[in-house]
Amino acid sequence: MSTPLPSDNDALVEHLVRSGRLKADDAARTRQLAGEASQSVGLWLTKVGLVSDRDVASAYSSVFQYPLLSDDEIPAVSEPGEHYKETFLRDAKILPLSLDGGTLRLATADPENRFALDA
Repeated sequence: MSTPLPSDNDALVEHLVRSGRLKADDAARTRQLAGEASQSVGLWLTKVGLVSDRDVASAYSSVFQYPLLSDDEIPAVSEPGEHYKETFLRDAKILPLSLDGGTLRLATADPENRFALDA
């Protein structure tokens, strides 16, 4: 993977606060509760309904320079291929998009999940 993974959640949370998507009062509590739940901050925020999926995706894209796919760019059906089991991909929130010369292009709802992205 050529794009660096986030090293912490501070930049994501700060971006969401600055953009008005997350209240400043909720920011510190968010970090703590996501850590206690062993979940990424982005997924935790959407799970508890503090921030929409689209706002979290947009924040990941802005903060970490990840491309943000439009709905038209996401295939309706994706084949997991011979190397990955469908249950792993679903649980890890990963969608294979293409394989080109040994490089796997994928979409993910959780770019903070280093284990899944390194698999």
